[in-house]
Amino acid sequence: MDRVKKHLQELAAVDPLLILRTSIIAGFPSEKLEELDETIDFCREVGFKKIYWHGYSNRPGVESSQLPGQLSLEEIEYRCEYVHSCLGDRVTISTIPGRGARFYVDPKHAR
Repeated sequence: MDRVKKHLQELAAVDPLLILRTSIIAGFPSEKLEELDETIDFCREVGFKKIYWHGYSNRPGVESSQLPGQLSLEEIEYRCEYVHSCLGDRVTISTIPGRGARFYVDPKHAR
């Protein structure tokens, strides 16, 4: 994580007009809140301008659907809202399984 963060920060330093974006899944089976906080901190430290945050979706036939520690839909929704409260205008979209997408548009990050 530290190496990836360092390289992304170096890229951003080369061109201040560069817009770093990422996609993240919240609520993966057995995810601990401490791990979620580490991911949030990583996003802040790297300086992502746009973050596409998705709640984990348990789909039949996918290996992760068999993992222990499945989180409830309510917990996944809570975590997505928590992410938005921590990262604010950096979160461009948040999707929650069965609830659809929430778009957050901030003019300073609209491009």
